Amino acid sequence: MSDPKSTAPESTPIIKIVRHSLVNDVIFKIVFGSTENAPILRALLNAILGLSGPDRIQEVQISNPYGEKKRIDEKEIILDIKARDGEDRRYNVEVQLNREPNYVERSLHYLARLFSEQVGKGEPYTTIRRTVGISILDFKLFEDRTDLHSTYRLYDTQHSHELTDVLEIHYLELSKFDQYKLHGDRTPLEKWLHILKFGEIYERGLEPLPQQLASEEGIVMALDAMKRAYADDEVREMIEARLKAQSIEATRREVYEAAERKAEAAEQKAEAAEQKAEAAEQKAEAAEQKAEAAEQKAEVAEQKAEVAEQKAEETMREAEETMREAEETMREARQESKRAKRRMQETEARLAELEEKIREIEG
Repeated sequence: MSDPKSTAPESTPIIKIVRHSLVNDVIFKIVFGSTENAPILRALLNAILGLSGPDRIQEVQISNPYGEKKRIDEKEIILDIKARDGEDRRYNVEVQLNREPNYVERSLHYLARLFSEQVGKGEPYTTIRRTVGISILDFKLFEDRTDLHSTYRLYDTQHSHELTDVLEIHYLELSKFDQYKLHGDRTPLEKWLHILKFGEIYERGLEPLPQQLASEEGIVMALDAMKRAYADDEVREMIEARLKAQSIEATRREVYEAAERKAEAAEQKAEAAEQKAEAAEQKAEAAEQKAEAAEQKAEVAEQKAEVAEQKAEETMREAEETMREAEETMREARQESKRAKRRMQETEARLAELEEKIREIEG
């Protein structure tokens, strides 16, 4: 089972103006959500759910039927259809023309609410019946897939095991259906998708209804109901009023989104400026740290120079002292040398005297 997370972008496009179409939400509500048109809804549900034979829904009761006196022209009214079948299974059917942010989450919220409404305070959970949500979309919800019909249930992703079918949601993306010409046999769902997307062609008599469409249960009734709805002045007024309200809302939303984008751009610029300022401050701090480091190095070098100078001065003093000592030693040596010479001279003189005396004695 695929991941139901939508890959659609969050921005909302301009509201589509859909006048002659079954997917106009007002017309859809009238055609499929009126009590007298319950057989049409039953046929559509059987086609979407792929039910045939004894499994087909035989009876359907609309829980929130369209009433002629009920005004539905305001933009904020949700025109979904709530119904239950003969087995008391619950259904919520909604048409959505325009992409909305977090649409998947919104559709799950509606499904969960319909599911939880089945049990009142103190009632047993055995009263809960299968609950199915159906979203018919005129935009691409899952951009990364070509399948136009996606079905989701509760699923154990680790063991590839389906927990239960009591909750189920369907997404039908009409924008992925482009079969204007029907060739060969088509499934009931394909026939209904064709009518939902191109039904105005037959309602306005631009082309004759093909036999394979006419023979599909509920399609002729749906086109007749569509024609009656568009022939009603009050319905047309409601459609125009709702479209006008949606257009105003779209304009307001565009203005808001434009302002939000500008605010985001301004905030991004402010953040960029702040980042630049922080970067400049960091550079200044780095430069200051480098300067401090250079100053410290200079101080160390100066201290080393002072020590070297002191050592040099000490060495010079020691050298001078040594020189003085050497000079003193040399003076003493010279004096000693002179004394030695005098002693030698005196010794030689005495020797000369002795030799003279010896010669006198011998003579």
